Amino acid sequence: MENGIKIINIEGSEILKEMDGKEIIKEYKTVLPYSLVTAKLNRMHIKIKDNKSKDFIGVNFNYGYDTEKLKDLRSRIQSQKARVKDLNKKVTIAKKDCDYEEEEEILEQLQIENILLEELEENYKSEKLAWNKDGIREKLYRDGFTLVHKHVKKHKETNNEGKEITREEVVEEKIFYKYWFRTPAKSRVGDSIFINKNLYDEITKWQDMGLTLPAGETKVVEFQAYRSLTASNIEDTIEINTKHILVVNDLESYMDTNIISVELNNSGECVAVPRKDKVKNILWDGMALLDSSCFAEGHNFYLLRNHFFKSCAFNANVVQFLKDKYGAEYENAQVKDRYGNNIRVKNIRMITTENSMKWEKFAECGAVGKDGIEITSNKQMFGYWKQMVKNDRYLFGICKHNHSSKYGKHQRMSYQMVNTLLLNQEQTQELAQYTIDYINNLKDNDEAFIKMLKETATDGNNNNLYIDLYNKNQLFKESDMYKRFKTETIASIKKRARQAKLLVEGDNLTVCGNPYLLLLHAVGEVPNKDNVIIERFTDVTLPISSDYISCYTQRFAEGEELTGFRNPHNAPNNIALFQNFKHELMQKYFIFGTNVIAVNLVQTELQDLANGLDEDSDFLLCTNNKVSLQATKKVFRNKDYACIVNNIPKDTKKWINDNSSVAMIDNLLAKSKNSIGVTSNLAQLALSFYQQEQTQELRDIVCIMSCLAQVSIDNAKKSYAIDIEKEIDRIKKLECIKKYKGMLPGWFKYIKKDVNAKRLLEPNKCKCTMQYLQAVINTIKNNTNNKENLDTVELLQDIKINGKTNYAQIQKIEKLVEAYDKKVKYVKKQAEKHDWKADRIEEEIRDTRDSIISRIGNLKLTEETMYYLVKNAIVNEELEDKEKESDTKKCKRKMLNVLYNTHKDLFISVWK
Repeated sequence: MENGIKIINIEGSEILKEMDGKEIIKEYKTVLPYSLVTAKLNRMHIKIKDNKSKDFIGVNFNYGYDTEKLKDLRSRIQSQKARVKDLNKKVTIAKKDCDYEEEEEILEQLQIENILLEELEENYKSEKLAWNKDGIREKLYRDGFTLVHKHVKKHKETNNEGKEITREEVVEEKIFYKYWFRTPAKSRVGDSIFINKNLYDEITKWQDMGLTLPAGETKVVEFQAYRSLTASNIEDTIEINTKHILVVNDLESYMDTNIISVELNNSGECVAVPRKDKVKNILWDGMALLDSSCFAEGHNFYLLRNHFFKSCAFNANVVQFLKDKYGAEYENAQVKDRYGNNIRVKNIRMITTENSMKWEKFAECGAVGKDGIEITSNKQMFGYWKQMVKNDRYLFGICKHNHSSKYGKHQRMSYQMVNTLLLNQEQTQELAQYTIDYINNLKDNDEAFIKMLKETATDGNNNNLYIDLYNKNQLFKESDMYKRFKTETIASIKKRARQAKLLVEGDNLTVCGNPYLLLLHAVGEVPNKDNVIIERFTDVTLPISSDYISCYTQRFAEGEELTGFRNPHNAPNNIALFQNFKHELMQKYFIFGTNVIAVNLVQTELQDLANGLDEDSDFLLCTNNKVSLQATKKVFRNKDYACIVNNIPKDTKKWINDNSSVAMIDNLLAKSKNSIGVTSNLAQLALSFYQQEQTQELRDIVCIMSCLAQVSIDNAKKSYAIDIEKEIDRIKKLECIKKYKGMLPGWFKYIKKDVNAKRLLEPNKCKCTMQYLQAVINTIKNNTNNKENLDTVELLQDIKINGKTNYAQIQKIEKLVEAYDKKVKYVKKQAEKHDWKADRIEEEIRDTRDSIISRIGNLKLTEETMYYLVKNAIVNEELEDKEKESDTKKCKRKMLNVLYNTHKDLFISVWK
């Protein structure tokens, strides 16, 4: 169960096909990840066989369904158009012949036929709308569906001759599925999960803590967003007794500064308005401090999940601080939590705020608990939640903890980050120089190349295979096989460099806000009025400055200046400038390691500056790179690149508490997900043109798109009164964009698929940082190969093909690998078509790969059989007659990788 449960993943339109009596393929090609939900399902003793369960279905909604009615309407429309066309011809002939009576009769008939055509087209349009992907979601959410699962059942019986025989019987099992929940953002297991109706009541009652929202209009968007928190993928669990949790009021702090306010004008269009205004930070939004005794060695934060609870808990000496503060009074001292409860100081292990307690959103909306009693206060709901957590043995899920960069002391940038630095050609060269040197060294130095393979090895690539063969025989590096792989691998790295995945010194650091102040606030020592910190108060560990935002991280030295980027990052206005302070109190009370950064949120603009940053595990790419710092200082707190503030009003639309509303909400969210990439690309398009033209209008578009990218992300939790797709279309039609006639900067071909070369501008027509980068990457030297390649076959042991070679087994393995190869090629084709990300591609092929590795791994191979398969996979010329021609060489790397992963020792033994 800790590996998750393999489930069927299917398109909604395919489900409708089966409901229409057609056969469909049901593949277990995705996973319901290990989570608090799957742990509960395990306790419910659900049916699982071979780590698979048909009680759950992941459903995607990417396509509409072509119903028989739609096909009939299309046919009738075609026939009707033919009739109209024929009558039009007859009218022309009648006019020519001056037969006015005939013409009048035909025109009357034509009018009737045109009305019929309009009715048919209107019916088609209506039917098409009902069965498009949005309509399918609404139907399946509302009505559920039945699928038929078939399996072969074997049973023994005695025939008339008294002999025992085995009979096979095809058994059908019908399961009715109900909509369960929208998948958490990072799980990638399909758009939605449906569940066997027989399990629905028990698991949803547990997942929702037995809460029932009132009928009619209520907080449907928020409830759907937070009910799935227990389904988030977790790596482990931790026991935290709820009596050890102190919940305090979160505090706010304001700063007067220059801003770019993105708001709506009287026409409902986005505008970017510069002005002086107050910006707000919420100090501990989504974070907690957890006592160091709760952490494993080397762990500096845990992203925690529970029922309607989400918090990033940072490693702190909470107990030690409280002992230092209360001294002899420690055992008996008490503090009040935000609900008015007295909490014994000696019991406190976690300190957090209401922003981690998502259940508070439903405490005063008429929600009813499982006992049938309406919950009317936060205090009542807190007690209710604590009991639910206690019922689950106080187990919280750990979604992730700190990890260092796989690039050592370096981390990769993105094209958005690089383009917003507004660099010239010379600066771009300097920024990219480390990456260029790194790539050139991979070409020249085989040891460096092998080291890189070790750092980037995964189950899905061939790296370990090449590493082991290289280590076994140094001649391997002279072989065709090695050199071809090296060339292709470095070409891929060079392509990523063109996409601005440049290496800079630094790392992705998880953000923690003013942690020392949270300790002080827990004991009532942060002066505030109505939960707003008074203006004169400062955090002694993180000083206030007009030149930078102070921070604390062990990753960099005392006093170092740092550039900070957070995704989504689309504008120069989003870049933060930090200075590192290592105060003794921070070193005394916090165990943050090198992957956490504490930032000052008192009288700074950081949360808006970093495009909606909070502290529930958001991270910043922080670097001390000289070029980045020089560029950052030009834009940070510069009036022309002021902090962008989202002042687009929230959507006041109320939703009815039913599955039809949930389906409509999820359809809107699906559109928002698509808008994230579109807004980001449009921001970079405008920014590239801005670097060429330096106009205010283009700079405003960058700010608007930066804001809309964050709106698209936030829509899962809160809706805004803006049609993002409509706004994108409007901005694309503005003259400053339109005048380029659909032409794109030349560098776009590296980040956007299938860009026609005719649509690309000449480099001098769009001088921007990303365009300069392409010229810089061109300076990477070409491969040099002064030695003749060694035939790889010469590196195999001299093993004779004899009677121990199992040709039937060979044929079976070849067919399995060929099937795997076809699957991978099909998935990659679909990925190109639908712009799937790497995790979706992995999801689609994982089950096939695992199945083939399992089946081949269970075979017992002889040395001769292994030799045959390996040689056959690497040879390029025709095989000897006895060895028989094979298609394996078409997918030779997959064959080698499968053999390596299933029979590693035997595989290595056939090489010299």
